[in-house]
Amino acid sequence: MTRLLLLFTFCSFVSLVSAQENFRRYTIGAFAGITTNSSDLPKAGNETVFGGGAEIYLTKFLSGGMSFQKGKLSGSENRSTQRYFLNEFTAISFNSKVHLGQFIGRNKGRYQVNNEGLPKRVLKGIYLGTGGGLLNSSQSRIQRTPLAGAASYIYVGQNKNKELFIPAMLGLDIHTSQEPGLIFTVQYTMNFVLGDNMDGYLISGSKNDTFSTLSLGIKYAFGRLQLN
Repeated sequence: MTRLLLLFTFCSFVSLVSAQENFRRYTIGAFAGITTNSSDLPKAGNETVFGGGAEIYLTKFLSGGMSFQKGKLSGSENRSTQRYFLNEFTAISFNSKVHLGQFIGRNKGRYQVNNEGLPKRVLKGIYLGTGGGLLNSSQSRIQRTPLAGAASYIYVGQNKNKELFIPAMLGLDIHTSQEPGLIFTVQYTMNFVLGDNMDGYLISGSKNDTFSTLSLGIKYAFGRLQLN
């Protein structure tokens, strides 16, 4: 009887541990997308961005990470001033994300196939995030020569500049298999720059700049399986 009880306890423990080993702690990945911006120039262009990042998961649905991105931002103005800019930027940021799976369902494991329907599993993959970063702006093309009749001070600024920014992220992780493996990501990020020289024009009294990215990415999860 004692042996049967010990065997049952051991099997129950193994079953429990197996059920709990449902996420891997680390991911690495890459992404690409398009950018737009809001600056002193009203006509924003659509440009490209690409980059990569790494994450560490504290729970199945809560993570912290860092990312690097390289891209372009552009804008222009009307014929009366003919101001324009093309910013070839790099940025590094740190962030934290929380998925809806942290708050809904029985939390069976974001990497496990279970009896839940696809809509609910997709819903669990939606996330919000924020953090902080450093934007390194470099104007490769910009109008510095005032037109006749235009105020010269609106053409003043820096061609190279570093500014802090705060990202606000909304995204979706889509997992491809039962075991942690490839993860597809769709993410929209609005970046609030703590300064006004992203567009190369520094005008007293104007509002801080912003830029956004819409990207598609792929991540690979690795590391030992973690307990639920």
